[in-house]
Amino acid sequence: MMNQQNGDRSALIVLAHPERQSFNGFLADRAATTFHDLGISTSIADLYREGFDPVEGPQHYLVRRSLDRFIAMDEQRYSSAKGQLPNGVASELTRVRNADLVIFQFPMWWYGPPAILKGWFDRVMLYGETYSSEKRYDRGVFRGRNAILSVTTGSPRNVFSPGRDGDIDFYLWPIHFMLYYLGFTVWPAHVCYGIRGNSPPDRSSNEYRELITNADALSRHVSNVVNQESISPMGFNGWHDWDSDGKLLPTAKIKFPFSKV
Repeated sequence: MMNQQNGDRSALIVLAHPERQSFNGFLADRAATTFHDLGISTSIADLYREGFDPVEGPQHYLVRRSLDRFIAMDEQRYSSAKGQLPNGVASELTRVRNADLVIFQFPMWWYGPPAILKGWFDRVMLYGETYSSEKRYDRGVFRGRNAILSVTTGSPRNVFSPGRDGDIDFYLWPIHFMLYYLGFTVWPAHVCYGIRGNSPPDRSSNEYRELITNADALSRHVSNVVNQESISPMGFNGWHDWDSDGKLLPTAKIKFPFSKV
């Protein structure tokens, strides 16, 4: 979000939690308040409340390249070329394109995002419209835009660092890399650990104070990204690092954190 006055900036929060009064919903509202305080216009895409259909299929396409067999990538590219995107997809894309920064707010379920968010990527990031063989990575459609993951986990920090539940960076890497694939500048995730899915705690309890501490930390994280203070975007290899076969050049520094190289 560089070289712009805050009043010219906009943000989108994509919320993927079925309960609007959950801590994830609270974090989405806190992020929106932080943006507002920074003078940045903000909208929240509440995928569950808005009834987004995450299941890709032929029923979404008004025009078809082939009626005999549904091949998702072919139909996505065809609808993009015809300027007739599937129902619900065009409006989602408009929201993303209008945002300088997108926050994806979700709980970690089975070591990944809820299915509705995965399906949102499956359907909204259409082949031909948001990426192609020539429009990806550091040449991606969304270059110049920024993305942050804001995630909650049920287990405490120590079991993800890595520990009994593995490595949190490993679990989030596919989403981070997917966002980079689309051209986003990707910033380090904000993770709230040990968030229990029970009833809201009493406001005088240590649990409640811990939740507020986590929300305050998200506000600081968002502010640091907006102002580029005390934080740097994640690093990824780009086209200049690969040979014609897509292999890393011997002279390139590898930026894939889980490689055995």
